[in-house]
Amino acid sequence: MKVLFDVTHLLHSGIEKSENYLLNGLIPAMLQIQQKYGADVEFLNLYFGQNYSYLPGFIKKNKLHSFMFPQKLLHLLWSNFSFPDLKNFFGKFDIVHSPYYSIPVYAGAEKILTIQDIKFFISDEPKASCITPLFQKNQLLRKNIYNASQIITSSNFTKNEIVSNFNIKPEIISVVYNGMDNPQRIDLHDELIYLRLQGIQKFKYIFLPNASYFSHSILKQIVNTFNKSNAAKNFKLALGFCAGDAGADTFSEKNILPKTVCVKISNPIEENVLFNNSLFVTYTPEYDGSGLSLIKAFSFGKAVISSDSSALSEIAGDAACTVDPNSEDEFINAFNNLLNLESRKKFERKAKKRSVNFSWSKMAAGYFQVYNKSLQFNNSLK
Repeated sequence: MKVLFDVTHLLHSGIEKSENYLLNGLIPAMLQIQQKYGADVEFLNLYFGQNYSYLPGFIKKNKLHSFMFPQKLLHLLWSNFSFPDLKNFFGKFDIVHSPYYSIPVYAGAEKILTIQDIKFFISDEPKASCITPLFQKNQLLRKNIYNASQIITSSNFTKNEIVSNFNIKPEIISVVYNGMDNPQRIDLHDELIYLRLQGIQKFKYIFLPNASYFSHSILKQIVNTFNKSNAAKNFKLALGFCAGDAGADTFSEKNILPKTVCVKISNPIEENVLFNNSLFVTYTPEYDGSGLSLIKAFSFGKAVISSDSSALSEIAGDAACTVDPNSEDEFINAFNNLLNLESRKKFERKAKKRSVNFSWSKMAAGYFQVYNKSLQFNNSLK
C-alpha cells in the first residue's frame, strides 16, 4: 500500500499554528509503524516562489515530492476542472491523504480527507487573524468533501456535524482521536525566565489556552467570572493567544483586569511551558470539534475546567471538571473546587490516566486502518 500524505499545509502554516503538532508527532509515529500495516508513506509539498527552507529530519529527501504551482490557482483547477493530475508527475499511489480541506487530483488513488472541526463553516462569529481566511476553508471544504473516498474526523461530534450539514453517509466517516503524548519541554531555568517575562510565576496562574478561538465577549465573560471566584485572590488568569493575533492587543487594551495576563505564544514549546507550569487549565468554548487543547492539558496531567458541550464532553469523559459554558455559577464553583488541593489532585490523576487514550501511535494506527478499509471497500466494488 503506497500512501501519499500531503504535508503542504503543515510545512507552510508556521510554527505557531496548531496544525503543526501533526508534523512533529503524527508523522514520525506513522513512519515508525508503517511496515506493520504493509504501508509505504511518502509526502507531497506544494509551493510557489521560495520553497520551504527547513524540512524536519524524519521527512527524508527521497520521500518528499515537491510541486511548484500557485496554490490558489491549483485549488481552483482541481476543484473545477480536475486538472492537473499529479499521477503524471509522481507515479502510482494507492492512497492520497490530505489533513487539510483540499484533496489533490490523483487518478486511481483513494482520497482520504481529515476534518478536525467545522466551526468555521457553521459559525457567524468573527474569526481570529491567525486562522486561515474563512472563505478559503469554506470553498475548499464545500468542493472537496464530496470527492473523498473516506473521511476521518477527530470526534464523533464532528462526524455527526458533517453528516448533518453535508448529508454525507456515516459509513464513509471514521473517527480517529488526536494524539498528544510526550510533549516537548525545555530546561527548568529557561521555563522560569519565560514565565517571568510573561508576568506570571510557576503554579501561580490558571491557563486558558487557544484564546484566539473565543470571541471577545466570551473571553470577557470568563475573565469577569474568574474575578468573582476565590481564585482571583492569589492567582492570575493567563490567556494564550496566537502570535500575530491583533485581537490579543484589542482585548488587552479594552478588557484587561489586574489579575489577567494576555500571553502571545509564538511556538508550541512556549505553549507547553504554559501548560506545564499552570496550577490548572480552563478551556470552555461553546464549540470545539477536536478537543485538542483538552488533550494537551491531559498530556501534562493537568486538572481542567472544560465545557460539557460539543466534542469536549466526549474527549473529557470523567477526567475533567465540566461546566455549562454559559453558567456563571457553575464556573465560579469549578474555579473554587480546583483550588482545593485534594480535588485538584483527583482530577490530575484522572487526566493522566485519560491521556493514555490519545497517543501518536494510536492516531497513526487509526489512520492506517482507515487506509486499509478504504482499499478493501474499493476492491469490493470491482
